[in-house]
Order: sequence, then structure tokens, then C-alpha cells
Amino acid sequence: MEKGTKRGREEISVGIDRISTLPDDVLIHILSFLGIKKAVQTCILSKRWNDVWASVHFLKVGQHQFRSDCNEIQREYMDKFVQFVHTVVNILRVSSLDTFECFFPISDRQNHSVECLGREAALVRRVFVFYGNIPKCLDLPESTVSCASLKNLKLHSTACGKIIRPELINLPSLKVLELLRVELDDDFTHKLFPSCPVLEGLVLRSCTLGTSKIASNKLKMLHIDRCRQTKNMHISCPGLFSLFINDVELKDDLTQMFFSGCPALERLLLRSCVLSISDITSDLLKMLTIDNCQQTMKMRISCPGLVSLTVRIGSAREGISLENLESLATADIKLHNCSYDTSILRGLSNATTVKFCGSLQSMERLEKDISCCKLFNNLKILEFGEWDMTINFDLVACFLKNSPNLQKLYLQLGKQSHGHIQGHTRQEAIRDVLYKREYVEFVKISGGKKAQDNKLVKILRRHIKNIGHLLIL
Repeated sequence: MEKGTKRGREEISVGIDRISTLPDDVLIHILSFLGIKKAVQTCILSKRWNDVWASVHFLKVGQHQFRSDCNEIQREYMDKFVQFVHTVVNILRVSSLDTFECFFPISDRQNHSVECLGREAALVRRVFVFYGNIPKCLDLPESTVSCASLKNLKLHSTACGKIIRPELINLPSLKVLELLRVELDDDFTHKLFPSCPVLEGLVLRSCTLGTSKIASNKLKMLHIDRCRQTKNMHISCPGLFSLFINDVELKDDLTQMFFSGCPALERLLLRSCVLSISDITSDLLKMLTIDNCQQTMKMRISCPGLVSLTVRIGSAREGISLENLESLATADIKLHNCSYDTSILRGLSNATTVKFCGSLQSMERLEKDISCCKLFNNLKILEFGEWDMTINFDLVACFLKNSPNLQKLYLQLGKQSHGHIQGHTRQEAIRDVLYKREYVEFVKISGGKKAQDNKLVKILRRHIKNIGHLLIL
């Protein structure tokens, strides 16, 4: 034992270089997480490392590595930065370079530097990411936006309201374009889509949209996030599959244009939007998400092909109705501060999974729709949350009665209400109508205090004879 321990100590003292024995592919993957300067510095470790860094697939460089506070010295550092990038790219085995990410603040006097970096970008196979303080008008060099192999291009500006006006765009392999804080005009969009014949994804974040039209036959995904429109914009994308809109006011004419100009649209996600629309109607839409939106008028959702529906309304002045949802399988409904009558339950009759969350007041509004309920023959999983069901159990009881194939019930209690007797009165009135259910396979209660949990269990026992498994958290 002592000899073995001694040999072990001797091996440790010698310091075996286990990392250098790893295969090249593993070492290259490790170096891809380092900045290029640190990756280059590994060449001094040993002969084994001399050429490893030159095979990295990901090149990330930034002007901050050559920073100076003096303007004159800064210009010299910028020249050194560009020369460094140029030298590194020349040494790299360009055939293996997938991604080139560059942070480079540009002034009007530095367009020659952009031209240099543009030449490097033209060598990239897959992704070119460009970050910079773009001046008021930047004429991107042809080499930056003319690359036969480039598949993913990201242009990010750290300042808002900047215009990109390339003289020529030729990106025959480009599939995804992402722009951040960039101002788009008609000149740019008119050049973009004809020059990117296989463009499938367009992401616009915090951009100023001064273009009148987004038109593409190949575009499948459009993401508009916190953008500002300076003119009316028409979207004509017959192949568009997914549309995401965040923090935009939507009106009827715009939503009608979505479905008329994008007849293949299957996924629509609206987040933090102001909804001044009366109808969302589509035969092909399969997934609709309305998340944290404000509703200013009565809205009807009628989508026969819809499979998944998520509605989370923060505040609303008018009601919402669900109609013609024959294909609906999953519904997630969350209503807060809703003082309107609604017509939702009748649209959920074919769903297999339903989740309701909201204030007690909102749930009481839903109860007015109970008389219109059909049998929920397909419903297997039901979840309620965020209100005190010990005060008002009517909505849960209604589903227990009308869901003969229900298997799992999840009840998440909200804050305990005090002095609210309306629910008690209604519960006594409905007790004779509701029969006692024979069996539910699984019931989970969470979020309440012990007294609430015990009270809710007693209520459940009045409506369910046998519970296979009861879990209280």
C-alpha cells in the first residue's frame, strides 16, 4: 500500500499533461469557448498546441480587446484590431470556420475598416454576427452582404434608429436574418427578399420599420419584437408558418392582413400587445397564444383547425368568445381584472387538457357560461388555479359533472378570501343539481394553507366518491 501511494505521488509530482492527449476535435471544441486572443495564446503551451487553435469553428473578436481612452491612440488600436482579425482569418483553416462574431464600433471615418471586416465575413460558411455603434447611414460593403455560403446573418446596433443601405445584396444561401435596433426602409427590403431566395426566418428586434411591405414567397418565420412603425406595413408571405408579435397595437385591418397575406399561417403568438380587434378567424391556424395582452373590445376566436390555445388577458374592457374550435386539444385560459361577461366554456367541449387561472371575480364571470356547457367527453386533465376554491367551487363542480372521462384534477389555491359569501350561496343552490361523481384517478392540491386544504378536501368528497390518489403539497 505504501509503495502504491508513493508511486501515485510521484506521478502527480511529474504532472502528466492529460489535456494534450485528448483528440483534436475535443480540443477544438474547448477552444471555441475562449476568445480568439486566448485561443491563439495556447500555441505557446507546447508543440502539440501549435496548430490546434487554427481549426476552431467559432471566431469571436471584439474591439474591447484593443481599447484605449485616448482618441488618437484609439484609432491606432482600431487599425491594429482590424489587422489582427485579418491575420487570424488568414491563418485559420477557413474551410472549417462556421461562425464569425464581431463587435466593432463604427464611425463615419471607419468604413474602410468595415470593408476589411466584410472581406472576412465573406469567408464564413454559416453565421456572421456583427455588433456595432452604426452611424446614421452605413453603406455596408458588398463583401459583407454578398456571400454564397452564409446561412445566418445577425446585424446588431447598440444605438437605435440606424439605417443600413447596402449597395448590393447577394446571399443565395441565407436562411435566417436577425436585425437589432436597425431602421429599415423600402430600399433595403426591396433589395433583401429578391436577393435571398431561400430566406426562411426574419427577426426584427427594437427596429424602426419604415418599409411599406414585407413580401417573400419563402419566408416561414417572422418575429417582430418591440418595433416601431413609421408607415402602414403590408405583409405578403404565402409560405409563412409562424408569426410572433410583441408589444405592438393590433387593429382589425392588420390582423385581417395577416391571414389574407399569409394563408399558410399555423402559429400566431401575440405578447404584451394592445388588442383592438374583434375577430381572429382562420381555417388553418393550429396554435394561438395571446400572452399578457390588453383587450379593448369584444373579441371572437373562430378557428376550426386550432389545436392549442393559450389566452392570458391582463385587462379587458369587453368579453371574449370561443367558437368553432372542433380540433382543440389543449387550452390554457388565464383571466385577471375581467369585469365582463364571457363565452368561453362552450368552445372547449373537444379539449383533452384544460387549465383555468384567474381571480375569483373572473371565475364567477365564467360561471354565467355554465348553462351553455356541453359534455366534455374528451377531457382527461383539468387544472384550476389562483383563486380560493373553498369560497366558490361551482366551476370545478360543473366540470366534474360534465367530464365523464376525467382522469386527473389539479387544484392550485390562491389567496384566501374573507367576507365573501356570494360563492357560499351559489354553492348551496347548485348542490342538488350536481351528482356525486364515482371516481377520479388523481387529485393534486397545492398552494393553500392547512385549513384551506382540509376544507377543500371535504368539498371534494361531497362531489367525488372515490379518489385513486390524493396529493396535497
